Amino acid sequence: MEQIGDMKFVDFEEILERDLGKIGTPKRDEFERKVNETVKKEFSVITEFFAVEKSRLLGFNLVFIPCKSFANENSLQEFFH
Repeated sequence: MEQIGDMKFVDFEEILERDLGKIGTPKRDEFERKVNETVKKEFSVITEFFAVEKSRLLGFNLVFIPCKSFANENSLQEFFH
């Protein structure tokens, strides 16, 4: 922690260790796993979106539909009707 005037600056790693424990503890490992899983999923969606946009620029007619936004098959069918 660093203090400048009346303000205290805390490194993000310090906050993680304080609230979740050090790397290797069950709570921290679960947090790290969830973060990594979420980042991978979001990156996949973003990558697909940019691939579709790039194909449009090249003249292909593709549509990007982020499937995770549909709770179930019925909501997907409602989207298309």
